[in-house]
This record gives sequence, C-alpha cells and structure tokens, in this order.
Amino acid sequence: MLKDISINVGKEFRFRAIERHLSFDMGSDVSELELLMKAEKPKYFLRETPKHKVTVSPFLIQETPVTVVQYQQFVISTNYVSVVDTCGSGSLWDGQKWIEKEGVSWSDTLTAPIGKALSSVPVTRIFFEDARKFCEWFNEYLPSDLRAQGYVARLPTEAERELISS
Repeated sequence: MLKDISINVGKEFRFRAIERHLSFDMGSDVSELELLMKAEKPKYFLRETPKHKVTVSPFLIQETPVTVVQYQQFVISTNYVSVVDTCGSGSLWDGQKWIEKEGVSWSDTLTAPIGKALSSVPVTRIFFEDARKFCEWFNEYLPSDLRAQGYVARLPTEAERELISS
C-alpha cells in the first residue's frame, strides 16, 4: 500500500505513495455526532454527517510539510514573488493573539522554535496560489515513471488528508 519515494531537487523531498485505490468510512454517524454537538462550536460538526464510504485514487503525499528551505529553493529557481510579499505585510502570533505586521514574509522565521534547523521548519504565510505555483514547479522534477502512472504534485483533498491521518 505505502511506498517510500525520495526525489532530490537540490534538497531532498520524501514522499509516501498510496499505490492503489483505498476505501474507508469518512464522516461521523449519529452517535458520534451527539458527542461532537456537545463541543464548544457544534455547528462545524454538522457537515461531518452522514458517515459515508469514500474511495481515493493512488496519490503521493510528502512525509512532512514543505519546509522554509524547500520553498526557498522554489522561489530562488523561479524568481517567484509570493502573495504575502506583494501585500507588504502579514500576520504574526505574539503569544496571545495574531497581529498584522509590515514586512512579514514566508521567509520570516520569527515563529521558528529556537535552535530548530530551517531545513525542518514548515513554511508559513503562503496562500493557495503560492502552493499551487510550488506544485507546478515541483512537477517539472517528478520522475517520468511516476508521471506515467498519473501522479502529480498537488495539494491533497480532504479525503486524502483524512486517510493519511487515520
């Protein structure tokens, strides 16, 4: 079912390949919903019903989130300017609340844990469009045998994320 794949694009990208169609139950049944409805914000759980069978096609998923170093490699090689970089400001967590700050960018590592190597810090402050452009760039490096099997770099669907997290 799972196959490890390593692709080197100057920096290593490690993937897991789900090699066959998989079906699983997604969502919540009524008894689970009753427990969820007691939560602080129950309206968000209403869309989790009814429990239903979902089948996902084969796909690749990176073992870890894209890191600052990996994203930087994309930006340097393509001269890409991210959405937040064109805005001129971004949000930072000050320990109690989100604050808007001028000059904040995906490359800003103020929120990285002290002493943690940037090669393992997930990139933040990127928009959907930035992620889509990153995937387009990465697809140029995807081995032809994987492309021939229908694999492409893209964001995972909700069902794929749920399957991987279970």
